[in-house]
Amino acid sequence: MRRGGWLSGALVAAALVALPDCKRDPERATRAASGVAGVALARVPGDGEHGRALVAQLECNRCHDGTGYEAAPLPKHCVHCHQQILAGTYDAPKDALAKWQSVIVDLRDVPSLAAVGARFRRGWIAGFLLEPHDLRPRLSATMPRLAFTAEQARDVAAYLAPEDEAPSALDALDLERGRLLFAMRGCATCHAYTGAPAAESAAPLAVPMDGPALARAMTLAPDLRFTRDRFRRDALVRWIRDPARVKPDTPMPAIPMSDDDARLLAAYIVSAPLAPAPQVPLPARLPVLARKVGWDEVSAKVFRNTCWHCHGEPEYAVGDGGPGNTGGFGFRGRGLNVAEYEGIASGSLDDEGNRRSIFTPTDDGVPRLLRALFARQTEESGHLDAAMRGMPLGLPSLSPEDIQLVESWVAQGRPR
Repeated sequence: MRRGGWLSGALVAAALVALPDCKRDPERATRAASGVAGVALARVPGDGEHGRALVAQLECNRCHDGTGYEAAPLPKHCVHCHQQILAGTYDAPKDALAKWQSVIVDLRDVPSLAAVGARFRRGWIAGFLLEPHDLRPRLSATMPRLAFTAEQARDVAAYLAPEDEAPSALDALDLERGRLLFAMRGCATCHAYTGAPAAESAAPLAVPMDGPALARAMTLAPDLRFTRDRFRRDALVRWIRDPARVKPDTPMPAIPMSDDDARLLAAYIVSAPLAPAPQVPLPARLPVLARKVGWDEVSAKVFRNTCWHCHGEPEYAVGDGGPGNTGGFGFRGRGLNVAEYEGIASGSLDDEGNRRSIFTPTDDGVPRLLRALFARQTEESGHLDAAMRGMPLGLPSLSPEDIQLVESWVAQGRPR
């Protein structure tokens, strides 16, 4: 739903204060502060059996199919719940379904993890788990930053990608011919290729697809800028020639072309010179409002619109209060309930199980709640706050106006 919404997916989960302890994981703190993704992660094989256990512990099946585990029950599944609501098959009154259908924006689809190891490099997987970035420009949600250590990320990567990449030479092929093939086969219909030389003209997609299938393919299509680091060279040509043979549930169609053309296209994708990635500026921080901001307004526009599903009442999500209250996705329960004034005023639980305010200033003087909201903007700009995980987790940051509303309410003493 919009910005999390009434039945927003659990991907925005995890406690507001379930943050990585940089003292316990200095490798992560240094890496996050510098913006450098997992150095030499591919050089250590990892423990695939432990990785499989971590996939269960981190509840990857609440968002992704293809994990090796059955999907999470419907009320706890990020995406299946939304899909059934949109299809009209969710067990709810018609008026409720109509209301929910009108506001669901996020988490309508996510990529499955089927055949990950047949396509992606193990080291890239580990690095992406530690420092996820916006891989799919048309997908509003991104992979959330979970509480991985480098060792745990390697183990999960070893489970998902148990085989090493085989040698494959693509770099010496004709990049100009590959660029023309990229345009002629209509690859840009679905894929961005940020920083690559633009073709003189772009043809429509070379195979017919109905509207819903094309829309899903476009939504899930990754930016090809990342393919040179992400994809196994020995798998890319096979993938271009017949994607469904590699991953049966992929929405990517098979584009008719010869093996030679597929190799030329693959070479262009992994070797074309790229301009620097565009910088995403941080939104301007708006001044505190002079007018009065009360609980009812900030609750309706922010806490019950964006945060409630994962930081809510224990009865709300079939007996639990969402991962941000009772725990989930590998995070411990923090007991944060923003559904009512008394709940947010009571704060959350620290690592020792003691209550602490979410309005206490952090080391930069910004209240903890606001620091988490600003940290999400920082993540979207391509950087990480080493000490704070951005909220809403994995979803677009709040608008500057919504953050201004929260900051104004806090500055005014959080009036009832």
